[in-house]
Amino acid sequence: MYYIRDGHREIGGQTERAVINWIARHFRFPEGQNSMDRSPFSFRWWIGLLEKNARAQGLPMNHAVSVEDKYVIPELSSAQAFKNHLQESFGTGNARENTREAMYALRQGEQDIQQFNAQFNALVYGVDLTETERCKIYEDALNAELLSIAIKHTAWREAKTLDDKQDLAKSASFIKRKLDVIQARIEEETLKSGGQEEQEAPVLEYADRPVASEESEIFHP
Repeated sequence: MYYIRDGHREIGGQTERAVINWIARHFRFPEGQNSMDRSPFSFRWWIGLLEKNARAQGLPMNHAVSVEDKYVIPELSSAQAFKNHLQESFGTGNARENTREAMYALRQGEQDIQQFNAQFNALVYGVDLTETERCKIYEDALNAELLSIAIKHTAWREAKTLDDKQDLAKSASFIKRKLDVIQARIEEETLKSGGQEEQEAPVLEYADRPVASEESEIFHP
């Protein structure tokens, strides 16, 4: 953090966005590595922030986040806001503890899986954890119905990394939306069928009555 502050003073005169991107250059893959699960926590934290920024703009789920995206979230509103958020995530022991507490308290609820993943990643990579621990915390935070679908209909148990779990959670979210559509159709068809039965009931009741003879109709009008 001290190095970033000193460097920032030396590159004065740049736009807010340029300063943010200059700081973010320090969150890169180790030399010769290009795998997300082997990248430093800071890089994954940065990607999580970019994903949160993309979701805030309603960009497509398959959008590849980039520093070319428009910055709209509060954490990227200015260089100072970004440094404050950086300090909160990686600075003092109290800040790290606050990040840890927020991570454990986070729950998906009814939140879109893309938005939730971005929010989760912005917290989890600010805490020193093993991959197994990250996966367990993520599983505990997921919507219970979505998790159930993921376990039943995907290779959830075989997935060993957070990236894999999050990809499967996206697949489970797609399955859930399809199941919800099917359930709505079933309920609609059942409702229509029930209405038809109510209309047919008086007709059937009348049909079950004995037919009066012509003679009875004449003498008993």
